[in-house]
Amino acid sequence: MSNSVYFPITANLSTVVINSGFNLHIKNTTPSFGATGGALILDGGLGISGDIRVSGNVYTSGGALGATGATGPTGATGSTGPTGATGNTGPTGATGNTGATGSTGATGNTGNTGNTGNTGNTGNTGATGATGPTGATGPTGATGPTGATGTLTAPTLGATGSMMTYNPLNTTFGYNTTLTFSTTSTVVVAGDLVPNVSHAYTLGSVNNVWGPAYFSQTGERFSTITGATGTVAHNWNDTAVWYHSSITGNFTANITNLPTVNNRSYVVVLNLVQGATGYYASALNVNSSATTINWVSGTTPTPAANKREIESFTLFYHGSAWYALGQYTSFG
Repeated sequence: MSNSVYFPITANLSTVVINSGFNLHIKNTTPSFGATGGALILDGGLGISGDIRVSGNVYTSGGALGATGATGPTGATGSTGPTGATGNTGPTGATGNTGATGSTGATGNTGNTGNTGNTGNTGNTGATGATGPTGATGPTGATGPTGATGTLTAPTLGATGSMMTYNPLNTTFGYNTTLTFSTTSTVVVAGDLVPNVSHAYTLGSVNNVWGPAYFSQTGERFSTITGATGTVAHNWNDTAVWYHSSITGNFTANITNLPTVNNRSYVVVLNLVQGATGYYASALNVNSSATTINWVSGTTPTPAANKREIESFTLFYHGSAWYALGQYTSFG
């Protein structure tokens, strides 16, 4: 049988271990006739953790034992005996290999800075170095006040007389100087008439005009206006021509500082540089008062994209009221 182990009856072993899955089967059939007779004889006690099943009778020479009673309380611990003598120290073992160096710890806080020591004595002054190159010339100082204006005695000229100045490069007349010529006089200027900064020439006046004027060439300066939209001031004291770029919407051109003298006319010009969408001065104010634009043939213009366009107004002041004629031309 694969799960049985057979021993001779005369086996004398100090320890018999039967592993799990195996049985101890004693084939001896000698009947039990006392504590020293039978197929299995035990000189000591028998400890069994499981059940005992007997198919025959159970005979005991003493009474049956009941279950072991509860364990009584543990008695007090006795006093500790004296410590034995320390044994000899064994020889020191060989030094092991040095372990790997651990990572460096965080740097501690920097200590407080110590007090600054006293300043040492100043050393002797060294020799003066060579003089460096001369620096750039500084800006010119403000112009001093103008001296008092001298007196120019007006000459008396005959019908065919003449007046000459003998400084061909620069003839200067004082502040508020007025030169008056008779109605039959002729003024000849061989060089340039150059007004001072922020000043201009006035030929006649608004109320007292000259007769015909003859010029070989004329030119006008213009002002630039960027990003026109809404109401945009156009100061006639600066110019009568304006250059508009980066226009962002139709706008109202407000022509300011135009003289209000009856029977006068003026021309103003707007040079419009159009972008992807065309815009123009769709309304007109003169001296901040709304003025109707009378377009050519009564047709309101339509601005064109990416063109150069000229919008001009001819302004008439008559009967203390403004009248405007508008023209619009596209180029390119």
